[in-house]
Amino acid sequence: GMNTRNCPALIRTFIKPDGHHAVDEFAGTSKPELEVAIHTWPDATLGEVFELVRQQSPLEVATPVSFALVYPDAAGALVLKEVGKIAPQQRGGGDE
Repeated sequence: GMNTRNCPALIRTFIKPDGHHAVDEFAGTSKPELEVAIHTWPDATLGEVFELVRQQSPLEVATPVSFALVYPDAAGALVLKEVGKIAPQQRGGGDE
């Protein structure tokens, strides 16, 4: 069959040095400062997402980055789930 990719997805990232934002910072219509919005494929690796974010943010190339998703659970409560980290020596594309 044809090798096709899904449509690009908008990913809104919110950068915070030294940790993750608290989930209540995403409650209602409020959002943390220092947002970087990127468009990428739904099957993008963390390395690809990191590179896109780094290109549009003040992040230093050698900065270790931890990724987390914030989303509502079945009851509507916001949940923060860490999904992976990228260490400086892995920035060439490897990710956990």
